[in-house]
Amino acid sequence: MHNSTNSILSISLNSKSSFCLLLSLSFLFLSLSNCDPKEVNLQEYLSSANHPDKISFNHKRFSDSLQQISKETQLTEIEMNYDAISELPQEWGELNKLKKLSLYGNALTDLPASFHNLINLEILLLGMNPLEQIPTSLRGLPNLRILSLDETKLKLTEEDVNILASLPNLEILDLSENPELLQVPDNVSKLNSIKSIFLKKNKLSEEERRKIFTALPNVSLSK
Repeated sequence: MHNSTNSILSISLNSKSSFCLLLSLSFLFLSLSNCDPKEVNLQEYLSSANHPDKISFNHKRFSDSLQQISKETQLTEIEMNYDAISELPQEWGELNKLKKLSLYGNALTDLPASFHNLINLEILLLGMNPLEQIPTSLRGLPNLRILSLDETKLKLTEEDVNILASLPNLEILDLSENPELLQVPDNVSKLNSIKSIFLKKNKLSEEERRKIFTALPNVSLSK
């Protein structure tokens, strides 16, 4: 993930707005360590933080419900990486000011249906979660620009492509290091409006890779 993130950042330097949006990603992964998880009471923390607009909990465990976060409707950024999260509450769909959500290294297999309400979400990092398909609740999110799905169990089906193609402003898609990604669906040409797709360290055959390059001649592909 470190290499993919650095590649994403280097590509984004071509755009001032993308650079401003993504600069914090390089610091995020530098901050993660292998320390023993500490327990956090979210209600106590949020009460003392006096309605923060950004929260960061990496390598933590929570003594109360993640639903507590949904009360902080002014949040624009959430980072909860390596926190052993297996499920998110439906109430998170009320966080309609959220622009960045990083959930790297958890145990998520899906996202709540309410996520279709996150109309301001621009960055979603879901790498190293056991996702087998792209959550349908992401369909049509109008401002999602960066979607990271590296190190998941994604196979990339035709339905997955349809969901990705429904994202009108998606610029960067990270599909690196997905061992289940062996074939490319026939409708992959629908992703031709994306600027960059990362495919490093996958098990795609040369034939499947040629299929991608033929279908997406205008997309920057990192193989």
